[in-house]
Amino acid sequence: MWVVLVYLVISTVNAQLEHANTSYPAAIDRVLRLILVTPDMHKVHHSREQIQTDTNHANIFSIWDRIFRTYTPTVDFSKLRYGLDDFDIAKKQKITALLAVPFFH
Repeated sequence: MWVVLVYLVISTVNAQLEHANTSYPAAIDRVLRLILVTPDMHKVHHSREQIQTDTNHANIFSIWDRIFRTYTPTVDFSKLRYGLDDFDIAKKQKITALLAVPFFH
């Protein structure tokens, strides 16, 4: 049971870090992502472009994306568009509309 607890704690902390709107200096990021999933590595997964969305799924250890050939090393973040198409209007950004998406979209 303790192994599951340790994994869940590490996974939760990692998820918070990889979804944070932060980044490391490029040299540090390059070294870290040899082993760990970094925020810049994971950001690609949230792209609107299907080819990018289907990459960088790994949790904690980046090796899984390399093993399964789903690793995208880098993108131009100035051009990266996040989110889902058709959800840019304010009406669809309200909590009630977002909660209804799985049932009515």
